[in-house]
Amino acid sequence: MNLAWLLFKQIVSLLALSALCAVPQQGFFSGVQAADLNNPWWPRQHEVILEGLYLGYENNLLHLSLEDSFLAFPVSAQATIALAGERTGRLITLEQFPRLTPVQIIVDPTGTVRAMRNVPENGLPISGTPLQENGHLATLSPAENYFTLYHYLDGLFLYKLDDPTAAPLFLSNEPLCAWNHAGNRLAYTSPEHIDLLTCELGLCQKQSIPLYPVCSEEQPESGKGTAREAVHKTAGESPRETVRVCTELTWSPNAEHLLVSFLEDYPDVGSNFFQLAVFTPTGQRLAAMSVENLGACCWLTDASVLLMVNPTEKEAGQILLWHWPSGETKTLPLKYDGICSNLCSHPQTKTIAYTISTGFTDRLYVITPSSFFATHSSSRPTAPQPLFTSPFPIRNLQWTRDGDLLYWDEFNNTITKLNLAGKVIGKFAGYLPEKSVATRFLYFEEEPFCDPLPVYLSPHPSNDQTGN
Repeated sequence: MNLAWLLFKQIVSLLALSALCAVPQQGFFSGVQAADLNNPWWPRQHEVILEGLYLGYENNLLHLSLEDSFLAFPVSAQATIALAGERTGRLITLEQFPRLTPVQIIVDPTGTVRAMRNVPENGLPISGTPLQENGHLATLSPAENYFTLYHYLDGLFLYKLDDPTAAPLFLSNEPLCAWNHAGNRLAYTSPEHIDLLTCELGLCQKQSIPLYPVCSEEQPESGKGTAREAVHKTAGESPRETVRVCTELTWSPNAEHLLVSFLEDYPDVGSNFFQLAVFTPTGQRLAAMSVENLGACCWLTDASVLLMVNPTEKEAGQILLWHWPSGETKTLPLKYDGICSNLCSHPQTKTIAYTISTGFTDRLYVITPSSFFATHSSSRPTAPQPLFTSPFPIRNLQWTRDGDLLYWDEFNNTITKLNLAGKVIGKFAGYLPEKSVATRFLYFEEEPFCDPLPVYLSPHPSNDQTGN
C-alpha cells in the first residue's frame, strides 16, 4: 500500500465530493447564502424537499413511496441525479438509479423534480469494545489474541488484546501485513525486506529476510514487459532503480509459504507490471512469475494461486490458475468485464469470493471448489451467477471463521454480513478495515480519513446482534 497514493486519493476525493455531493443531510433551510444557490442540494425559494422510497421511472414520471401514499413527478431534463456517501459519490442518469432505494428529492414550484440523491441507510449500532487506541488501519489475528494498528504518521504497531496495559510493539513504517491462519505468525513489509514475527506463549521473536526479488533476474512472460525494458534501455539505467510497491502479502493455507506480489513503476513513467513470488519463511524463493494488469490474487490450495487479470481496451478480464511448484499457468475458460476489486478464499472450505465492478454496480460472486474445478475442466462453462448485486461500492470483502461474508458499503458506511445463500444477516453502522475479521471483527465508527479514529472490537456473535 502506497502512503503517498492514499493521501493523494483522500485529497482528490474530498475536493471532488465537496464540489458534487458532500452536503449535510440536515439543515437545508438554515443559513443559505448566495453562493449556495449554485449547489443543487440547497433548496431554492418555494422548493420542497421530500424523502421516500424510489419505485422507478415509468411513463415519464418518477414514482415515490412516501409513508402510506404514492406520488409521481415529472423530472427536469437538467435534473441532478446522484448516488453519494459522506465523502465520495457519483453523478448518474435516472435510468441508472437503483429502484427501492431511500431517496431525497427536491421539487420546484412547478412540481418537477430538480434533483434526487440517495439517503444513506442507518445500520444498527454495534455495542463493541473500545480498544483505547486510535489509527487508520487495523488487522485482527485469527486467534483473536493480537491486533495491529497503523497510523499514517506513527507507523504500524502490534497490540495484545488480552493485555491492554502491555506496551505496543513498533513494527514498521508501512501498513501491509498478514497473519497466518493459526494467528501466531505475522508477516509485514519494511522498505528493504519483509519481517516475520512469531508470537507464542506471550513472547514475540522477529526474523528479517530479504524477500524482494531482483528485477533484472526476472524473466517476464512472452510479450510482457517490453515497454518497461525499453524505458530502462533508453534511460541507460538498471531495473533495480524502479520503484517497487508490495501490493499483496498472504500465507498459504498450510502456512508453509508466503505469496508476495509487487507493482513495479519506473519513476515518472507509470506501469502495470506485477511480479509474484512464493517464498518459504526462511527466505528461499521457490517460484516467480510476471503478469500485467493484475486485479487481485489469492491462494486456492497450497500448490495453486488464483489470479484475476483485469480487462484492457482489447481483451476481457481473465482468470488464471498458477500451479507454482511446476510453474504451469492455465487460463480458465471464463472472461469478465469490469474490475475485480475484492478476492478472498475461505481457508477451510477453499471457497472463493470476489466482486466485479461494472458501470454503477458491484456484483459479488461465490465459487465453491466443485463448481470452480468443473468450470476449469469444462469446454463450455456456464458463467457464474452473482450472489448479490449492489448499487453501492463494496469494499474490504472478508470471510468470517464461521463461513459468512462481511464487507463495507462505502456510500452507506455500513458493515454488511451475508451467508452463503446471499441472505443479509445484518447491517451495522461502521467501517470495516481489510484483514480485520476472525469470528469477531475490528471496526471504526467511520472510515478514518485524515485524523486517526478509535478502533473497536465487535462482540462475540453468540451474545449480540452481530451474530446469526
